[in-house]
Amino acid sequence: MLLQERMTQTKFSANEQLIVDSMLERRGQLKSYSAPQVAQATYTSPSVIVQVAKELSFQGWRELKASFLAKIEYL
Repeated sequence: MLLQERMTQTKFSANEQLIVDSMLERRGQLKSYSAPQVAQATYTSPSVIVQVAKELSFQGWRELKASFLAKIEYL
């Protein structure tokens, strides 16, 4: 299953869903975002970003972001 499909089909908490929605909306700008910047933009905390990454089977934000950006470039 593609990462974007997993992101839309996984049940997330409200704060986690804010992060996922932000990633999907800002996919072109995401390359320059750090975890604290994403947290600030979504009014959440960096720990929630790590939770999202772990729920999607990644170690953390950097790995999730790299995979997400690679999938976008591929598509």
